[in-house]
Amino acid sequence: MEAKYLRDFKRGDPRTFKGTSDHPTVAQMWLRSIETVFGLTNCPEAHRVECATFMLREDAELWWQATRDIISPEGGAVSWVEFKSAFTEEYYTEDRFAPELVNTDYRTARRFVLGLDTKIRKTVEAIAPATYAAALRAAKSMEGLDSSHETPSLLVGQKHRHEYENKLDDKPKCNKCGKNHWGQCLGHIRACFRCGKEDHMAKDCSGGGTKDSGE
Repeated sequence: MEAKYLRDFKRGDPRTFKGTSDHPTVAQMWLRSIETVFGLTNCPEAHRVECATFMLREDAELWWQATRDIISPEGGAVSWVEFKSAFTEEYYTEDRFAPELVNTDYRTARRFVLGLDTKIRKTVEAIAPATYAAALRAAKSMEGLDSSHETPSLLVGQKHRHEYENKLDDKPKCNKCGKNHWGQCLGHIRACFRCGKEDHMAKDCSGGGTKDSGE
């Protein structure tokens, strides 16, 4: 049997929200209309999240299912303040007067999400974070980290791989000649860096011997 508070709420003719609009004002108008219905029907504070989320559809419903688990992983009650904070951050924290900044942050968030571990990426993508900060927080939550960590370990492997690749490209600096190269230093004996012979310099080398100093 449907609870009385939900029946009363529905009598206020609340709107549904699909979460697919590109305009933040649509989300703002929906949230305001829901709060208006709360006032008209005297909806109890403890049941406001349940009533509001009852009106979510399609993408918005999927977003809430994933976000609810992040806010309350143990299944506890989510307060109306917590819901509003998550909703406004997801759907209309953008600066409507600087859309170019929004697009940049959204692209940064997308690149970050695409670089995540496959299992975590799927869950974060379901939340569809619109900002880099939201994407990072979601990734940390998925891994069980708190916000004090600078980088989730799911990205550490990616970071180490890049560092290793960079090291392979970096030739060591020679203490004798001051240049960066592999192998024996031939600079102090004025020998050819290409073939190693001492009777000419690299610019005059025509044979190109087999000895390789790495430069």
